[in-house]
This record gives sequence, C-alpha cells and structure tokens, in this order.
Amino acid sequence: MTTTLHSGALPRANSLALAAFAGAVTVAGFAPFYLFALPVATLAVLIVLWRRAAGRRAAALIGFSFGLG
Repeated sequence: MTTTLHSGALPRANSLALAAFAGAVTVAGFAPFYLFALPVATLAVLIVLWRRAAGRRAAALIGFSFGLG
C-alpha cells in the first residue's frame, strides 16, 4: 500500500514528528555544543512545515510540537 501526497503536504503525523525532532535538535546550536548554523536550519524546516500545513490549526500544532521538542 502506498501513500500519495496531495499538493506537496506531508501527512500530519510525519510533520508533527519532524517538527518535534527539529525542535529537539535546535538545542544543540547553543552551549555547550555551539553548532551555530543548526538553529537557522531547523527554523527553516519549521517554516517549510508551516507553509505546507493544511490550515491554521495544523500550523499551530506543528509549532507546538516544535516547541515541545
């Protein structure tokens, strides 16, 4: 069974998991690791996920998931 993506949107569970992972990885950009480019990249991922969200509620859940990560 294959899953088709409509209009470039990710399925909700995948986008929430990706947002949580990106939020968790963002922390490595600060002390003691100082990977300074990482927060910029993860925020870019968050913006892409927001742009692909189906609506306001989906975008809010993606942002919440990023914050929890």
